[in-house]
Amino acid sequence: MGCPQGSVISPFLWNIYINPILNLNSEKFLIQAFADDLALVSLAEQDVYTDGSRIGDDCGFSVCILKNEHYFKIFKFKLSKNNTVFQAELAAINFAVRWAQENGFKLNIYTDSQSSIEALRRIRPRSAFVIEANKNFYLAGNTVGLTWVKAHVGDPGNELADHHAKLAATDGENMNVQTPLSCVKFKITNNFMKDWQYNWENYDSDSGKRARSFVPCVNKKLLVHNKCIIYFLTGHGLLPCYLHRFKKLNSPLCPGGRPGEADHYVFQCPLTKEHHLKEPALNNRVEWFKNLLKNRECILRLENIFRFSGSMCNRLNQY
Repeated sequence: MGCPQGSVISPFLWNIYINPILNLNSEKFLIQAFADDLALVSLAEQDVYTDGSRIGDDCGFSVCILKNEHYFKIFKFKLSKNNTVFQAELAAINFAVRWAQENGFKLNIYTDSQSSIEALRRIRPRSAFVIEANKNFYLAGNTVGLTWVKAHVGDPGNELADHHAKLAATDGENMNVQTPLSCVKFKITNNFMKDWQYNWENYDSDSGKRARSFVPCVNKKLLVHNKCIIYFLTGHGLLPCYLHRFKKLNSPLCPGGRPGEADHYVFQCPLTKEHHLKEPALNNRVEWFKNLLKNRECILRLENIFRFSGSMCNRLNQY
């Protein structure tokens, strides 16, 4: 809670509003007032600092329990390489709550993980792991408090937890935490992309080799809907060379006597000269094609070229 800032009258209103609350007495918490806010601080028997860390493929967390500002217990756990730092942070908090329940202690847990606190505050969390942590907090009742602390500002407890979390990532006791859905999706997508790239590289045909010269790597974002761009990329479509392969035309040649291929009409044929595109060097085909996809004028030229090619093939088919 808090009061509006930037107003002359706000301190006066704040005092009227907050004084009755400050007079409340409780054995379970202490009310700490600030200039425009207040905090409920658990009267705990121990302070617990938790932190999670990831170093390369190693992930872990630490739970540092202090009593009267002295080290009481330090727990270090190592998670799977598939687990995330968020899971490590939340696992640390969850472990501290369960430890308090099992040992009958009142704890105030300090964490620098805002994402963990926000996850625990959600009304309908979807993650089974978050639901479990929420359940343990509920069962702990008023014996456990949770406070956010800013990271790396010289708080001894937070620095201690950070240090041991880094050690836990490599040397902690193993703990099994369910692999997150995000990791499963990433692995499936990664394997799919590897298989797709393998098939793309091993598509051993003239059209495959031609397409790879412009698009060497598969890309989910590269979705080509324009049929004329596909004609050009694959060399398939209303072209004499292509139609001749299927005996749709008697000759693979353009009326000018050259092979009726996509490159011929797009770059060289005198009959389509007014629509020609600048032919790229072999080592510049990838960048050239990327620019083509973003250039509406060039796409219109390509459409005119293949419109002419289609009309010409229809005429040749009549002879």
